[in-house]
Amino acid sequence: MLIRLKAVTHVLLLLFLTPAQAIELPDGFVDESFLSGLDGQITGFDASAVGRIYISEKAGVVRVVRNGQLLAEPFLDINEIVNDRVDRGMLSVAVHPDFPMTPYVYVLYTYDPPELVSEGLTGPGVQDGNGNRVSRLVRYTADADSDYNVALPGSEKIILGQNSTFENIGNAEDRFDTLTPSCGDIGNPVQDCLPVDEDSHTIGALRFAADGSLYVSNGDGASYRTYEPFTQMTFDLDSLRGKILRVDPDTGEGLPDNPYYDGNPASNRSRVLAYGLRNPYSMTIHPLTGEPYVGEVGEEAWEEINGGAARNFGWPCFEGGRDGNERQSGFEPLDFCQDLYQSSEIIEAPLLSWEHAETGNSAMVGDFYFGEVFPAEYTGQLFYGDFIQGWMRVADVSDADNVSSSAFATDMLPMTEIRVGDDGAIYYASITTGEIRRIRYVGTDDGADGEQGGSTGGDSDGDADNGAETVKPVVVGALSMLWVFLLALIHGCRRLSRQGAARVWFRS
Repeated sequence: MLIRLKAVTHVLLLLFLTPAQAIELPDGFVDESFLSGLDGQITGFDASAVGRIYISEKAGVVRVVRNGQLLAEPFLDINEIVNDRVDRGMLSVAVHPDFPMTPYVYVLYTYDPPELVSEGLTGPGVQDGNGNRVSRLVRYTADADSDYNVALPGSEKIILGQNSTFENIGNAEDRFDTLTPSCGDIGNPVQDCLPVDEDSHTIGALRFAADGSLYVSNGDGASYRTYEPFTQMTFDLDSLRGKILRVDPDTGEGLPDNPYYDGNPASNRSRVLAYGLRNPYSMTIHPLTGEPYVGEVGEEAWEEINGGAARNFGWPCFEGGRDGNERQSGFEPLDFCQDLYQSSEIIEAPLLSWEHAETGNSAMVGDFYFGEVFPAEYTGQLFYGDFIQGWMRVADVSDADNVSSSAFATDMLPMTEIRVGDDGAIYYASITTGEIRRIRYVGTDDGADGEQGGSTGGDSDGDADNGAETVKPVVVGALSMLWVFLLALIHGCRRLSRQGAARVWFRS
């Protein structure tokens, strides 16, 4: 063990001493810090409210940027009821499309019920403990008297997860008790309950569609350590495990034009848009078709980008594949997968999939580009990336049978959100440096670079950083390399033991 520790120390030292390598981009593009100085881990942001950006932090805090300035007072701080354990936490924020006329801000998080404290639970049952949990989608009203910068006290409304309560947690007191699943067992799922029986595969992302409906992605809530039969509930339309949901943002009920609507808007299946997913942490909506696309974080072989409604994406019986879907070897022997293989049910193949590297991978879907600034070849293209490998690519997914993809950026910081701004730039959140960065095009239509062409790690326009101190490129590079090393170390330990998990952000 001593030799191993010395080797690790030596590697860490090399990481800090190795010169930083700036992000690599096509000619004419620049990468710069747009907002820095946040103390928490940024998991998402929504800049759709004119003049404001609402930012979710993993620990359960929402911050506001107003006219380029990060406000000192949080919009919301519910840290005491947010379970911030490994991949749990507050993972997404969304602003109502009619904001501020409809002054609603939505947050999605893993829930620590107050009974954990009132009943004196210890160990995995304490706040931020790693016992079983549940998740919630909650709406808050922005207070007009504070210029919509602070949530109105007492305005909380549960949109999804009315039954995500202490009583429906399988076992809050034992670590990773996946033999006692939350929100009901196979064949008997609880209505309006979002289960989290592991420290990963939790809730994912929120997105509003052009028609005003609200899309929600939710993981299977199951273990990445074992192959449990209850994971088959991703195929059960009456369970919310492993689903893309589409709901009314006022009531959380399913919409009549959803593909599995059964006449009861409050039923689980009436809310389901697509199913058979493992860990759809990131999501976007095609602005013209309304189709959802998710970044499906895979197990140990494949990462996926999946798209479409009324689809079964096949998890846990299928995953990734060079020519479509491949059988998932760990689940393949189980009866429910054998039944699926022998059935005539159509399993939707991923639009894009890539094999795992030794250091691990984590799929991240961004937005479709319909801005007017990037060169014409990017119009209609889907931006997507890999959180761990630090690259971003673009893909034409307009024809599911003829998808093409090309490189866009490499050597990026670990990103937790990728969005296209109203100014036609790409914005992404870096969880390791507490900043939102921006990729702009400063070249010319004929391909010749302008004065600010090429790749850079600094602010090229002088005012993008809103006065906060920008992390120096050499430090950013070292931190990024250190982060990737730590992720690789964790990934390797998981592959060897399938036991335990470090308290760091790692999409597994």
